Amino acid sequence: MNFVAEMEHQNHKTPAAFRTDNGGEYITKDLKGFFTSKGIIHELCPPYSHKSNRVAEHQNRTIRESLEAILESASVYDRMLWAEAVLTSVYKKNRQPHSALEDQTPDEASNGAKASIKHIQPFGRECSIHVPYQK
Repeated sequence: MNFVAEMEHQNHKTPAAFRTDNGGEYITKDLKGFFTSKGIIHELCPPYSHKSNRVAEHQNRTIRESLEAILESASVYDRMLWAEAVLTSVYKKNRQPHSALEDQTPDEASNGAKASIKHIQPFGRECSIHVPYQK
């Protein structure tokens, strides 16, 4: 519900469909009612059948492989940064062109504008924080 609200607020678009597994968190009366009220098609995959949702499984594998590469390349690996490494992997993936989007990036297709990637730094780069003296 938060994702739909964010898409409507930021991009002025409502998702056409959601595909989920039969997990309990996705088949509640509240969520079904929400999808119906928004006109969103809710597609359910059979439980325990990863083959029926190949695209999502492929995306998960790609993110996992990218995560492994990020963590191997980091000069200092701290287990506490695992979640940030996952977010970095997904962030970078969303800014790479995809053939299904006619060589647009997912971020560009969602927001309508090409995003800059000049700010991206190597994961694990040493940095320091400057806290200015408060008067």
